[in-house]
Amino acid sequence: MLFKSPGQYIFDSYRDHFLDLEKQLWLNLGLWKDTCRYTDACAGLASELADRVGLAPGDMLVDAGCGFCEPAMYWLRHWAPASILCLNNNRFQIEIARRRIAKSGLDHRIIVEECDAVSIPLADGSADRIVALESAFHFDTREAFIHEAYRVLKPGGALGIADLLPQPGATRRDDHRQMIRRHGHIPEQNMYDRLEFERIVQKAGFQSSDVVSVREQVFPGAAKLATLLQTGGDLLPDDCAVCVTDSEKEACSGVEWWEEANGLSDFVLLTARKPVRC
Repeated sequence: MLFKSPGQYIFDSYRDHFLDLEKQLWLNLGLWKDTCRYTDACAGLASELADRVGLAPGDMLVDAGCGFCEPAMYWLRHWAPASILCLNNNRFQIEIARRRIAKSGLDHRIIVEECDAVSIPLADGSADRIVALESAFHFDTREAFIHEAYRVLKPGGALGIADLLPQPGATRRDDHRQMIRRHGHIPEQNMYDRLEFERIVQKAGFQSSDVVSVREQVFPGAAKLATLLQTGGDLLPDDCAVCVTDSEKEACSGVEWWEEANGLSDFVLLTARKPVRC
């Protein structure tokens, strides 16, 4: 069984160097498309989400569940939105994120607020893009966040979510997994598959929704990296070269660790647009 995710190794390895901007504090599983390095895989997932949601220069972006704001700083540098509002309810991560942002000289364009993603501190119709990068499965609830995102987005604005879900047809009830999910702050109301996910988004009023599973490009690389870190002594995530073969991707190798631990064995990218006329 998977003991820790790659993001947890980042947290543990860099806990004495959180303000060192040379250390990238990514916390996601990564998109292992054309890379063998963890930080590149994480940046690849952030890039994929930004491209799918149509992030553009001058946009007002909301990042719901922002972690240490590594994705926000990456998006600002490479997509040039006018501003990013980052939401987090973890005070420690907020403190570190604010200090890193200030040290980077980006504090005039990235604002970090302590709040839940289901209660965004913005007026109706004020954001161009809202994203949740591997965080919405923690929200209480994901559906409430989707409705809140609809309220806050401008007509024509877009929502993008990269998230962990159960596979279609997966068994829902299991006492052991429920216990792990409870301790991992994963509400049972979020345990639905990608088909129901799209229905919920459409029911909230969004149009032009698209949901695609990229599980084969996520779990094999993340599992191989976690295995290396568990057995590699003092290795840091970017010390490890992770080569994922086509056959490993086809079999989605390593996904069983997530399936056994919490039942979240699908990884999806969802994009949806608020109608221009609501």
